[in-house]
Amino acid sequence: MAAGTSKDSVLEKLSRNHLECSICEERYSQPKILACLHSFCQICIEKYYYARYAGTNKIPCPVCRQETVVPEQGISALKTNFFITSLMADIDLQRQVEKDTPTCGICQKAKEASQRCLDCSKNICSACLQAHQQFPDLSSHTVATVKDILKGKVAGRKRKHPDVPSCDKHPGEVKRFFCEKCDVLICRDCTVVDHPRSAGHHYSDLNDASLGRRQTLKASIQTLEQNKARLKESVTATDDIKATLTQNCAASKKEIQDSAEQMRAKIKIDEDFFVGEIETLKKDRMEKLHAHSEELHTLLKRCDHSAKTATDIIDTASNADFLSLYPEIKKDLQVLGKAPSQVDGELSYLKFQQNKTADGISLGKLVTKSMRTSQSWPAIQTGLAIPTDFKFNSRFRFVTSSGSSGSGMY
Repeated sequence: MAAGTSKDSVLEKLSRNHLECSICEERYSQPKILACLHSFCQICIEKYYYARYAGTNKIPCPVCRQETVVPEQGISALKTNFFITSLMADIDLQRQVEKDTPTCGICQKAKEASQRCLDCSKNICSACLQAHQQFPDLSSHTVATVKDILKGKVAGRKRKHPDVPSCDKHPGEVKRFFCEKCDVLICRDCTVVDHPRSAGHHYSDLNDASLGRRQTLKASIQTLEQNKARLKESVTATDDIKATLTQNCAASKKEIQDSAEQMRAKIKIDEDFFVGEIETLKKDRMEKLHAHSEELHTLLKRCDHSAKTATDIIDTASNADFLSLYPEIKKDLQVLGKAPSQVDGELSYLKFQQNKTADGISLGKLVTKSMRTSQSWPAIQTGLAIPTDFKFNSRFRFVTSSGSSGSGMY
């Protein structure tokens, strides 16, 4: 490997996480970014949309299911992730020169190349470099050292667009301003025609806008990290409650079955009823807890992805690339910054109270709600209902909190 070459370069590490589409599992082609900051090849996301959601104005992310509004012009009008395209260009350039001894691609004399012309896409030795620079038509070409390319100091050819892009609406003008109201880059003519101050539009210099918003997003990421900690605590609490629920259900079943052995002949129906109620209650509550746990894990994964994506873009994207993605990043971090819903600790509560009377006819009763007057467990926001007590007497009578009742004879 030539001096300075390293598989663990910054760009190489980034490429492992950013350059593959999760739908086709291939390298990105025209990457489009969704509101959740997940990106996909344009053709992949178009096939996904038209196969499942054609005719609708929203598309759920194939990874996290968050919905993105589809532009009126269709999927192709979704924002292109220029951060990814720029990164791919940098990686391609590194790989083109990443050989043990790059040789000159002009003189064909197997001389070691010390330079590379980015316009000709050829490695050049010292002798050929002098000749290359003497041609007037080649004087504007960009030449970089192989060492700088391998260190990631040189941008790929596709990335060598001006940091101030041209305006599509006004030929000859460049987008050197940022509209604070619309969150878009604009040119000088745009400030008069489309974004006048008289209509409430305020704009600032591109560089100043980029610097300020990078700091804003960094602060949002810090808030997101705090929310991640709360999410992790909620995941742990949910897992503990699930374990407690399982233990209590097992203990209650054993008590019921031990008591039933003493009066099996007369109260077999009671035993089966109680065991069935426990299983039903366990299934119902466990489903709610599983759903809540999955929601928390999904949010945690989204937080990890969004924080990493936003950080990478803040640290490495050009100003234009960054501002192009800024509105989506800002909105996503605000959504994820909201406090997560909490799980109801009462969902794990289940006790069997054995009948202590002398007749020995009734097994007892299931208590599905604690008697605490002040709950220390925050309730799940979806409002899970908890069933009330079930009782049996010698005539097989049951009563619920709603007042309905029934009876039977053994």
